[in-house]
Amino acid sequence: MPANIEQLLTGELYSVDLTATAAEVVSLMRHKRISCVPVVDDAGIAVGIMTERDVMRLIHRSMDMNQTVATVMSHPVRTASSDTSIFDAYELLKRGEIRHLVVTRDGLAAGVLTHSDLMRAVGMFELLQRKSASDIMLSSVARIASDDLVQEVIALMVEREVTSVVITHERRPVGIITERDIPVVLERVDHLHTLTAADVMSSPVQMVQLNTSAYEAAEKLRRNHIRQLVVIDHDGCMAGIITQSSLLMAFDARYVEHMRNQLQLAQERLSQGVLLTNIMNSAIDTAIMALDCEMMIVIANPAAVAMFSSESDMFIGLKWQQAMEQARFTAPEPSVIVGEIADHGTCKHMITSSGEDKRSIEITVSAIWEKDEKLGYLLLARDITERLNREQERDARMQQLRTLSGALDAAGEGIMITDPQGVIQYVNPALCLQSGYAADELVGQTPARFKSGRQEAAFYTAMWQRISSGHIWEGKLVDRRKNGDMYHVLMSIAPVFDESGSISNYVGIQQDMTDHAMLEEQLRQSQKMESIGTLVGGIAHDFNNMLAGMTGNLYLARTMLGTHPAVSRLAVVEELGFRAAKMIQQLLTFARKDSIQMKPVRLTSFLQEVLDLNRLAIPESIPFYSSIIERELIVLGDETQLQQVVINLLTNAHDAVSGQQSPLITLRLDEYIPDAAFRSRHPSPDESVFARLTVADNGCGIPEEKLGKIFDPFYTTKEVGKGTGLGLSMVYGAVQSHRGIIEVESGEGRGAHFHIYLPLLGEEVRLQLDEEPCGVVNGHGEMILLVDDEASVRETGQAVLENLNYQVLTAVDGEQAVEIFAANPAAIDLVILDLVMPRLGGWAAASRIKSIRADIPVLLATGYDREDALKQNTLDDGAVVIGKPYQVSELSRILRELLYQP
Repeated sequence: MPANIEQLLTGELYSVDLTATAAEVVSLMRHKRISCVPVVDDAGIAVGIMTERDVMRLIHRSMDMNQTVATVMSHPVRTASSDTSIFDAYELLKRGEIRHLVVTRDGLAAGVLTHSDLMRAVGMFELLQRKSASDIMLSSVARIASDDLVQEVIALMVEREVTSVVITHERRPVGIITERDIPVVLERVDHLHTLTAADVMSSPVQMVQLNTSAYEAAEKLRRNHIRQLVVIDHDGCMAGIITQSSLLMAFDARYVEHMRNQLQLAQERLSQGVLLTNIMNSAIDTAIMALDCEMMIVIANPAAVAMFSSESDMFIGLKWQQAMEQARFTAPEPSVIVGEIADHGTCKHMITSSGEDKRSIEITVSAIWEKDEKLGYLLLARDITERLNREQERDARMQQLRTLSGALDAAGEGIMITDPQGVIQYVNPALCLQSGYAADELVGQTPARFKSGRQEAAFYTAMWQRISSGHIWEGKLVDRRKNGDMYHVLMSIAPVFDESGSISNYVGIQQDMTDHAMLEEQLRQSQKMESIGTLVGGIAHDFNNMLAGMTGNLYLARTMLGTHPAVSRLAVVEELGFRAAKMIQQLLTFARKDSIQMKPVRLTSFLQEVLDLNRLAIPESIPFYSSIIERELIVLGDETQLQQVVINLLTNAHDAVSGQQSPLITLRLDEYIPDAAFRSRHPSPDESVFARLTVADNGCGIPEEKLGKIFDPFYTTKEVGKGTGLGLSMVYGAVQSHRGIIEVESGEGRGAHFHIYLPLLGEEVRLQLDEEPCGVVNGHGEMILLVDDEASVRETGQAVLENLNYQVLTAVDGEQAVEIFAANPAAIDLVILDLVMPRLGGWAAASRIKSIRADIPVLLATGYDREDALKQNTLDDGAVVIGKPYQVSELSRILRELLYQP
């Protein structure tokens, strides 16, 4: 074994002076395949050093490689004189946490000592036979993907101060990048920003199994002239890495073994008497006792007396069993000890004391021989109480960790643990499920992987400032899954402190709030529609009362004029009034978030009315064409949902053509008979004929890869803030509830065509609708009590009823109506009540009137939503409600039905 490091220096010393450039040093390192270059002054004294790690920092900081080495070298440099012992040199490397030691001779640089030099010096390759790769590997390894940029890889190596990173694919190593590869990168520095890890990594990777001996691993390093070796498990997945530094960590134990060999040589030179005396009088902690063949204590060192007795004179001469009983230890019988020595050469036991001060002692007993004669026994004892306590504490902590790990893995919320720099160290299965990433794709990365672009940089800056100052951060944000989808999360991030009070980790817990966000949006939509309904309802009441007065007077005017030419004009005005009333009813229907009410719908007429109502949704600057079949198509549907379908599709079309040079939106309704291609795409429907509604635009279109997602809730291709992602999902749901089919034809830059197919009802339904009675039915002089708080409506209504050959009494509110009816209930044949009146409303007045005479027919009229009015019915035998304004013909028929009902 070399005595000092002078004997370890081999080869030529490559150094540079202070005027050399960084680029020249990098070129020297690359061509000579050396890991460092000392920097010397004019006198040859080492003033600095350039290592591969320094080169990495230069690239990471994008520094000018043409500047002199004096400005970028590491200094001061750690040196040792050539007569330094190898053990002192080892201590310098270890304490300084460095990998290069400049050796000086007479103060001048003479060479460089590295870890590999020391391993050869102490015979490390022969001392590793009993260790496996798993014993000496480093389990914490920086992992990256092959498509990661080299700039990011260098930044990672600099920030984490590692000498290498491993490129993995599905947890299997496929390449490695070391500090030695970095100088090669500089040859391609002009396009460094485009280089990926795959461009510079070394592949295939040199690997060993977990159970490979440390000696074989060291040999593989030496034979292949490499400094890193990847360790894999039985599945081929990366388990750790072996470096020259990790090999050198085994040196402490081997150094002790080496010193023991030296002690053995000294024992051979010393006499047995001197050696025994030195051992027995030494201050070592191990108890040593010599027993004769009868197991009596003959000699004991101070440690033995302190361990088992308080007085040396009383201890010597005791039998082994007696000494143990006095010391209150439960020990094996002498016969057991002798028998085990005879069978195995030695006897090992752990003995435990009784009492409050419980101690555990490990004893080893072997026979003492001189030639063929057994002289007695040598007993060594060590107090292992503290060690067992530590092991118990460690086991308890390990059990706590296993419990905690199981709890984290089983948690429904996503959990992530990072180091103080934000590098992910752990993710639980729930977070992997939320994000779509595998655990090995996230460990070693930063949470920037989840950035969606929905939050500003200032948002993350404020978050980092709060948690790095030791406070908990809580909030909502939008993250991005691996497949590019956005999802809402509720997150809490807390710092974890070590014993010194410094932040050692950050723990983040996040809950997927996608469903919650959907419910919030639905609630907002419901509240908005409720507000619209309240507003429209208030307007509708007054507007419909005015229309009722207007249409009633128009009817009377037409009746009075007979065949006058102006009658046709009055009929047009009357029709416009009823169209206005129908538009109000459409608004009420749209605003009502009610259960689905399926009934036969004249789709042709209905669609024309919807378009009339929603013309303003499309600006005049955008051409809009509609082609609606003349023949009435009848479907079973809910008018509210059908109206929302049309509005949402037109709104989407308007957004799609915004910014187009020649925008165009088209709506078409026709009858469709399925062909073979349609049947193959949709084999389930049995209907033979459909109503086909098509909304088309020539806008930006939808990319093919996104067509499968457009009906998902909250999915939108619009800019942030310009779409909720609910419109098309509502369209899809409405079509499904109508047992219909929706198809989309689109492509990026090719516009979009949405086709909706609704099953048509049979001809018998059309005939039933066509057979509905029409025309005016006159009365026979019956007495009607008309009640309304609006004078114009009351007066017009009286005139219309009298024109229909009825006698009329009037009341201004419910209270007066009850009084009039109570005065002569038998004379009144029917009561017409306005639903909303001061003092006493329609339902309450009807109830009191029926309490006077139960069989009196009652008709209620309302300017509000008729469906809402029916829900407020308090009468036991039901009621008939008619909406204002009403057709005189419809009113006349209802009156006859009520007056002549059985």
